[in-house]
Amino acid sequence: MLTITIPFLPPRALSPNVRSHFMVKNKAVQEFKNDCYLCALQAISEQCPDWQTPERARADVTFIVPDKRRRDLDNFLGSIKPLWDAFKAAGVIKDDSYRNFSLGKVEMVYQQGKREILVVVQGERGGKS
Repeated sequence: MLTITIPFLPPRALSPNVRSHFMVKNKAVQEFKNDCYLCALQAISEQCPDWQTPERARADVTFIVPDKRRRDLDNFLGSIKPLWDAFKAAGVIKDDSYRNFSLGKVEMVYQQGKREILVVVQGERGGKS
């Protein structure tokens, strides 16, 4: 099991409901992906230096938000697509296809003044093809 903390929420430009120029979105995707990649590498080095990419993985995601405003959980989930690509590049997951990856619990939690994404990845070696 690996717990990865992303110390910020996804940028607004990544929301499925935002209509912006493709270059603005592309820049946001690249920056978010790079930051998530570095967070994943840090988590691996601190928690599981001998981490081996599992054949199958399941991730629980918690969005920690700073206030009690109404938010759509599905929009947040759509905003973190680059996170899975970063985790693949870092070797946390094999890939994010349905054969090798699944989402477990997804929730949003209020903690005053905090903006984070917590991802707990559980892997299994072997598995079905």
